[in-house]
Amino acid sequence: MRYGYHNPHNELAQRAVKKLAYLLWLLPIYFVVMMGHQLWILNGMNQTYDQGESLIATIEEVDIKQIAAQTNGYVDLRFTPSSGNVVRERLTLSVQLAADVLESEVVAIRYLPSSSKSIVMTTTYDLHKRVIYSNLAMMGLSLLAVLVIAVGGTFFARRKEQSLEFTEATEA
Repeated sequence: MRYGYHNPHNELAQRAVKKLAYLLWLLPIYFVVMMGHQLWILNGMNQTYDQGESLIATIEEVDIKQIAAQTNGYVDLRFTPSSGNVVRERLTLSVQLAADVLESEVVAIRYLPSSSKSIVMTTTYDLHKRVIYSNLAMMGLSLLAVLVIAVGGTFFARRKEQSLEFTEATEA
């Protein structure tokens, strides 16, 4: 190479690798946020189950929708808590949770309006908790995997950056 030659491709590659390395950190952040959301739901469920008012709710409608590989549904509940006001609420459920209430006309619930998860169906409570624990375990393993990838990507980008700087310095 001639003295003073500047290779713009090295600079472009350097910036692209650096941006990619920093973008990799969005994945661990995503998993941490999703795990926080699952823990928030679990906390609200536990609070409602432990401190909520025990009631019998009438099931007004149950619908299960199958969209490609995802199956979920909803259940419309109507009940009257101790406040005397009739409450109508639609709960979105996975097919596993909806299966327990498909053939029923009433369902036992716990109700705590101040909780982040104000209604808990007692028949699906244990299954719902197991699903959340399973989600947390999968997200935790995924978090570990993407942390390894992000750390490796950052290490690679810094090494590549130093290599490009060294190459440019020796070429100059």
